Order: sequence, then C-alpha cells, then structure tokens
Amino acid sequence: MVLLSGDDMNEKKIREVVLFLVAVILVVFIVRYTKIIYFIKKILTILVPVFIGFVYAWLFNPLIKKLDKKNKRGIISVLVFFGVVFIVLAFLYFLIPVFYKEISELIEILPELFNNIENKINNMGLKDSLDNILIFLVDNVPMYLVSFVKGLFKYLGVIGIGLILGLYMSMDYEKMVKMIYDIVPKKHKCVVINLSQEVSEEVRKCVNGTLFVAFCVFVMDSLAFFLIGLDAPLLFGALCGITDLIPYVGPYIGGIAAVCVGFTESKLVGILTIILCVVVQSIENYILQPIVMSKSIKISPVLIIIGLLVFGNLFGVVGMILATPCVAMMKVIVEHIGGVLEKCKE
Repeated sequence: MVLLSGDDMNEKKIREVVLFLVAVILVVFIVRYTKIIYFIKKILTILVPVFIGFVYAWLFNPLIKKLDKKNKRGIISVLVFFGVVFIVLAFLYFLIPVFYKEISELIEILPELFNNIENKINNMGLKDSLDNILIFLVDNVPMYLVSFVKGLFKYLGVIGIGLILGLYMSMDYEKMVKMIYDIVPKKHKCVVINLSQEVSEEVRKCVNGTLFVAFCVFVMDSLAFFLIGLDAPLLFGALCGITDLIPYVGPYIGGIAAVCVGFTESKLVGILTIILCVVVQSIENYILQPIVMSKSIKISPVLIIIGLLVFGNLFGVVGMILATPCVAMMKVIVEHIGGVLEKCKE
C-alpha cells in the first residue's frame, strides 16, 4: 500500500480540479461549436420511452440482483415492478383524497385571492395594466389549458410505455450490458467495464441523493406550512418538493404560490410563509444539498455549484437538473485520466 505525503495529496487534488475544469471547457466548446446537442435532442425525443425503460432497469438493477439468489431474474423483475407500482398507487391512494380536499378549499378562496390582487393593483394605479393582463388571460388561458391537458395525457402515455419497456429490460439488463461490452475491443474492454461501472454507481448515488433532498424539502415545507396555519399545507409542500428538483429556481416557483395564498389569509401568514420558504431553501442550498450530494458522490460542493452554473447556462432548466449527474460522470472520468497520467509519470 503506497502512502502519499501531504504535498503529494494536495498536488493530486489540484491536478484533479485542473482536469475537471479542462473537461468543462471541452464540453462548452463542443456544445457551442458543434451540432451534437441538436442530434442528441432529436434522438432522445424519438427514443424517450426506450430511455425511460432503460433508466428504470438501470435504477432497480442492484435491487433485483440482490434479491435474485436462485437465478430467477424474470420472476424477481416482475415482483419488483409490481411492488413499485403498488407503492406508487398506495401513496397516491392516501394523498389524492388529501390533495382533492385541499384543492377544493383553494378553489373556494380563489375569488378572494383575485379580489385582493385586484384591489392592490388598483391602489397602485395599475388598473390599465391589470385589464390588459385579464384580456390576455381570457384570450389565451383556454388554449394553454387544452394544450396542457393534451400534453399531460401524451406524457403519461409515454411514461406508461417506458415503464412497460423497463420491465422487459430489467429482465434482460445483464444480457443487454454484456452485449454492449462485447462490442468493445478486447484490449480496452477491462478499462471500459471498470469505468462504466464506476460512472453508473456514482450517477445512481447522485440520483438517490437528489430525490432524498427533494423529499426532505417536501417534509420541511409541509410541516412548516401546517404549523403557521396555511391552507393546503401538504399540497404546497409537495409542489415545493417537486420543483426542488430544479436547483435554485425551482423551490421559489413552488414557494410563490404558497406565499400568494398566505397573504389572502392574513399579512402575518403571508410574511411567515415568505420567511419559512427562505429558511427551508437556505437549509436546502447551504446544508442539505452540499452535504448530501458531496457525501453521495464524494466531490467538492464548489465543483457541484460550478457544474450547476455551467450546465444551467448551456442548457437552461434541463441542464440544471442534469448538472450534478454530469459532474459525477466527469469526476469519475477525470479520476481515471489522473490515474493514467500518474502511471505515465512513474
């Protein structure tokens, strides 16, 4: 076992950071000056169900392997699939009645909400602007609602097909991976297998960490909203948790709706809602996100933030969602390159 001195360890960390930044620059160059992203988007658009199925099979493969002790992968895959479906349906069975009740209560207070907003805008002397906004909403909202409903059913259908494909892919996941590895030349196969396995493990940890953080935000916001007496606390907590999957911007999107409803109840509830949203978001940004993600993928929070800024600038909201998994992949690749350079140096 080779022990590195303090100077050698610092030099190794600096080299990894430099290599990471070089990799980021290469990604930026490729995106800006080639059409590779355009082709990737087109391919993903066509193969979305296949992609969803593969992600499902990849995500649950460790669990299936752990349960498959008698070489009955097909049966285990079916049991896991129906187990996941059962858990989701049971979760929805208990939540949907609560959500329905809270949405009904919100619909009842919507007239009061709109009246309060109208009065505040009139007091500010912005009545003409309000009239223009109302005309725009009357003309466009029905069209957007129809489009949203069509898109919702379309995406639900795509997700359903993707999950069914995921069931069949999970049965033959190991064979599929082996077929991909067989394409690689023998002299590079060992390196490719080790690298892909490490990348897969790091990205899986990253996904688990992201979902865990979002769940924590859901619990904290729901509890906080309940304690201050905000209407529909669970609904708004769920909205904040779901939008938390979009770093930085997402939680505020969910928080705005809660704040608006809070002010319809009273100024105190509205102010407390703002404070609690800021507090929960601060805990998520400066405690949960850096600690959980840095522990799960063992990478500096600074590099995570750099990845969010770079990928968010390049790809917008989707880039921000995918930033941390991409950073995890790049981290593993950079470590391998660093290891190769170390061997060459020796």
